[in-house]
Amino acid sequence: MTDVNLDGNEAGVATGAGAPGNGGGLHISGDSEVNITGGTSSNNIAANEGGGLWNGAGVMTIDGTNFNGNSASGAMAANGGGAIFNNAGTLTILNNSEFNGNLADGASGSGGALFSKLGTVTIIDAIFDGNSANRAGGAIELAAGNLDVLSSTFSNNDVDGTAGTAAPGNGGAFHITGGGGTVNFTESTFTGNAAANEGGALWNQNGVTMNVMTSTIDNNSAAEGGGIYNNSGAITTIMLSTISTNDASATGGGIQNDGASLSLNAVTVALNTATTTGGGIQSNTTTSLTNTIVASNAASAGNDVAGTFVSNDYNLIFNDDLNAFPAASNDRESVDPMLGSLQNNGGTTETHELLMGSQAYNFGNPADQFADQIGQAVFASIRDIGAFEAQLELLSIDDFGNVNAGIILYPNPTSGKFSIKIPENMIGEVTGRIVSVTGKVVKQINISSGINDVTVNDLASGMYIVNLNTPKGSVTKKLIIK
Repeated sequence: MTDVNLDGNEAGVATGAGAPGNGGGLHISGDSEVNITGGTSSNNIAANEGGGLWNGAGVMTIDGTNFNGNSASGAMAANGGGAIFNNAGTLTILNNSEFNGNLADGASGSGGALFSKLGTVTIIDAIFDGNSANRAGGAIELAAGNLDVLSSTFSNNDVDGTAGTAAPGNGGAFHITGGGGTVNFTESTFTGNAAANEGGALWNQNGVTMNVMTSTIDNNSAAEGGGIYNNSGAITTIMLSTISTNDASATGGGIQNDGASLSLNAVTVALNTATTTGGGIQSNTTTSLTNTIVASNAASAGNDVAGTFVSNDYNLIFNDDLNAFPAASNDRESVDPMLGSLQNNGGTTETHELLMGSQAYNFGNPADQFADQIGQAVFASIRDIGAFEAQLELLSIDDFGNVNAGIILYPNPTSGKFSIKIPENMIGEVTGRIVSVTGKVVKQINISSGINDVTVNDLASGMYIVNLNTPKGSVTKKLIIK
C-alpha cells in the first residue's frame, strides 16, 4: 500500500455487531507480509482492537505513514491499540511515521497508539504525540514480546483522563504488562506525558528487562514515579541519560523503584519534584548508582534521594537530607554540580551541561571511557560525572575562586548579544576573543571592569568559545548563539 489514505472506516461499530470489531481501517488475519509506505490512517474506529490497523502473525512494515484520531473501544485490559494492534506479528515502524491523537477509550483499554500482544516491535524515527488510554500505555502497551525504540519522540501522551477515566492510569507514554522480554529505548525523548497513578513516562513490569540509553525524560508527571516507575520484580538499567523536571504528587519525582533491580550509570537526575519523599529518586528496594549526578531535586523529605541505595562510586549527591546514600570513597555529597539549563547542547536529546567550576568535572570513573549522552568523547582522559561530558578545560573549584571569581557571561544561549561581568576588584586589562569550533577567531573583545555588552548578531547560530585573558590567568567559556 503506497500513499493510501484510510479515513473514517469502522469495524463492528455502526452495526453494533462488535464481533469482534477489529481493524477499523485494515485487518490482516494470518501471517501475510504487508508494506505500508506513506499515506494516512485517520479517524477510523474499531469496536474492540486496532482502530487503524490490526496485524495477525505476519510481517508489517510501516514507512512514513501518519495515524491521526483513530480509536479502539474494547473494554478489557487486553483490548485497545487506538492506531495499531499487533496480535503476534513482526511490526516495524520507520521514517517519521507519526501518531497523533489516537485513543484506546474502552473502560480498561490500553495502548492509545499501539498495543502489541505478542511478537517483536521495532520503532525508528517516529513521533507519538497526544495519544491516550484509560488503563495503561498512553502511547504504547506491550503485553508480551520484545520492543526496540530508536531516535523517537513521545510527547503529551497520557493515561490521565483524555480517553475517558483512568483505571488505574499507569505509564503515561509506555507500559508493559507481560512477565518476560526485553525493552530498549535509545536516543529518544519523553516529554510532557502524564499518568494518573504510576510512571509519568515509563512503567516497567515484573520479569522484564528495560534499558534506557542516551535518552531524555523530562516534564512528565504521575502520582508515583514522575518520570519512571520500576514495578515489583522489574529490571531496569538507565545509562547516559537525563531525568529532569518531572513531578510526582506523592513519591519519586524523577524515578520510583519497587523492582528487582534499578541501576544508573552516567545519568543526570535533576530538578525533579515530589510532594512527599524522593524528589530525585524514591528507592523502596535497592538502587545502584555509578558516575551519576542526583542534584537540585525537591521534596518534603529526601530531596535528592530517599530509600535504599548502593554506591558503585564516582557519584555526586547534592542534598542527602535523610542520609539515604552510603557514600563510597570517590563520591561527593553536599556539593552543587553547577548544572546549566536543560537545553540542546548538541546531539538529538537535551542535556544539562556542566558550568564553570563544577565539581563533577573530571571526577567520574577513569576506567569508563565511553562517550556521553550526545556522543561526545571523554575530553580530558577522565570522564565527568553525569550524562554530559564537558568539552572544555573547566576550572577546578579552587582555580575558579582564584582566577575568575565573579566573571559571569549571560544570557547563554543568546540570540543577539550577551554581557560579560568583570569584578570591580580585577586590576589590569582584560582582553578576549570569540572562537568558532573550528578554531577560527571570529571576533575580538576589549572589555573593562563592570558589565560589558557584546553584540553577536553578525555571527551564525551555533557553539563558540569565549577566551578571556585576565591579570589572574585565562578563562574559557562556551557560548551558544541561537
